[in-house]
Amino acid sequence: MSSKQKTTIAAQQSSSHAHPVEEIVRALNRAADDILDAVNAPGTGLRDGLNLMVNATADYLRNQSSDLRSVIKDNYDASYKTVLGWIAGDDL
Repeated sequence: MSSKQKTTIAAQQSSSHAHPVEEIVRALNRAADDILDAVNAPGTGLRDGLNLMVNATADYLRNQSSDLRSVIKDNYDASYKTVLGWIAGDDL
């Protein structure tokens, strides 16, 4: 078997490796925290947007939410418009 064939097989094996949802969510949270720390993000805006992205991704992977409205309903004690307002920096 040539080295090119070995590389192709290794790439196929690694791309078919499925990660458990909780492992993916931990990685997303770590990446979000690293980004927020790197830019010294304030408590709202970017921080809220990344947190919503992590929550939405987790819910979609678990098939717990079908859209952003249901993600917000299931994860926040605030309305859809209020949460989006945090991200946008104003009241929608």
